[in-house]
Amino acid sequence: MFLEEAVDLLDMWEQSLQTLEDGFDEEALNQLFRAAHSLKGSGKSVGLDEFGGFVHHAEDILSQVKEDPELWEEETAELFADLHSFLCSWRDSLEKEPQKTPSALSSWTTRIEVARKGLIGPSSNDSFGGDDGIVWVEENLPKQSRSTEQEEDQTSGANGMSLPQPEQRTQEKETTANGVKTTGDATIRVRLDALDLMSRTLGELTVAGEILNSIKKVDGDLNTEIVRRTIDDLVRLTESAHQNVLSMQLTPLDTLFPRLKKICLDTARKLNKDVEVHLIGSDIELDKVILEKMKDPLVHIVRNAVDHGVEGPHDRQSLGKKPTAKITIEAIVHGTSVVIRVSDDGRGLDSEKIEKKAIAKGILSPGEGPAESDIFALIMRPGFSTAETVSDISGRGVGMDVVRTAIEELGGTIQIHSKKGQGSTFEVHLPSSVNIIDSLIASAGSHIFALPMESVDEVFLVRDQNLTHLQGGDSALQRPEETIPLFRLSKSLGAEVPDHADTTGVVVTTAQGRRALTFSSIIGQQPIFLRPTYGKLRDRSEFLGCAVLASGEPTFVINFNQLLGAQHVASKAA
Repeated sequence: MFLEEAVDLLDMWEQSLQTLEDGFDEEALNQLFRAAHSLKGSGKSVGLDEFGGFVHHAEDILSQVKEDPELWEEETAELFADLHSFLCSWRDSLEKEPQKTPSALSSWTTRIEVARKGLIGPSSNDSFGGDDGIVWVEENLPKQSRSTEQEEDQTSGANGMSLPQPEQRTQEKETTANGVKTTGDATIRVRLDALDLMSRTLGELTVAGEILNSIKKVDGDLNTEIVRRTIDDLVRLTESAHQNVLSMQLTPLDTLFPRLKKICLDTARKLNKDVEVHLIGSDIELDKVILEKMKDPLVHIVRNAVDHGVEGPHDRQSLGKKPTAKITIEAIVHGTSVVIRVSDDGRGLDSEKIEKKAIAKGILSPGEGPAESDIFALIMRPGFSTAETVSDISGRGVGMDVVRTAIEELGGTIQIHSKKGQGSTFEVHLPSSVNIIDSLIASAGSHIFALPMESVDEVFLVRDQNLTHLQGGDSALQRPEETIPLFRLSKSLGAEVPDHADTTGVVVTTAQGRRALTFSSIIGQQPIFLRPTYGKLRDRSEFLGCAVLASGEPTFVINFNQLLGAQHVASKAA
């Protein structure tokens, strides 16, 4: 519970700072104080005394600023912005290693104490100790002498959310380390109205099931009209329950977008660049699991936009641009998926430079002439970089391959659009849910596969007149505007598709561009519940997972990025 609440409180902390950036605002300061106060109480209530004590001394600074607003200066604002980043990192480390103390805690302790004493003078109640962190004299007092305020901290959180009571905490600590569960179980908060709707829907499902059960026990002919209506009700209620469960898993992007904006502004400040950040679509919701796994990749993308994408003020003016660069972080709903775009109006990517570097590294052959989208995709290869200097902001040749891998593991894709001198857009396509996937069901010989609809562009009949033959014996789908490489599943999955007039082709979008595959037939389209693979199949990256179809047959869900990416690399190497 603490880890979940800490995320909300740190978000409140960050939103308050963003408001204060536009000028002193009393309500924003009060909100920042409430966030710190509740974060302190939440930490102490689960036994994280070191965490809570540290935040307590930051709260002292805010308490003094509330009495004298003139103390809120640029240095104070920068302190709390950096403090937010440190606390976020500490919170994340608690999730992985509950007993570990951050290595930077000692230096942070000193910085907080210097700032605190500079505002309110030294306190005889405080003692800061050695490299192990903080020794809080307050925590060594007898329990009965603790203040009423501390008791309040231990039983309430932000916005009146209740925390475990003493008897609950005693039981909980038996199965926790430092108050944080170590089982690895993820938790989410659920709105009461969603939970109530789910409860009522499941109640109706139970009643419908009992009706069918009672009919089954009746002698003689079944009342087919009652059976038909009950089955219709079951279908309707099941769909309602499904949608409601999905809504419980969704989290609005406004829990992440403001943080990305802050990272952009902080990075720009360190690089002496002027940047304005625009957020669009923050109210769009995404599966919480996907959102958590996308935090680091998106952070890397926005840092790259500031570090490598946009120019400094003087360079922009010499190019006839406004000195302040513009970065837009946008989300839109596209069918059953969510698209997140990070765009800048900076220098853009130099496709000729990237191609020359790829030829020098032996990745491309001279005169090969790949599409521009394929050239841009090269910057997501491990170790590939055209940067002339090493940057400690976004690294050199490290990161974009990790970004692509993280996105593809979620069943998503990333595409890069850019024009030299005018900017770049990194476009990430993600499924809105990590478990329920709208799929096209296709057969390949005796095998049946599920194809995520998010990746499917079109279905076509394979005709000789539509095909062209490439060097090396490979085939491709020939279109007036493009040539699409054609792959056969037998290359890696052992699924033989006979060559005959009724063979069906499917064009899909992957990180490497548009690709086509052949199947025996298309069975239909249906949503599937994605399940993980086990045993020897766990490491088969060409599968997102497995599922059971409506017919009761098992199937594998194809990960086109991994399947076709591996074949693409193999064909290049050949």
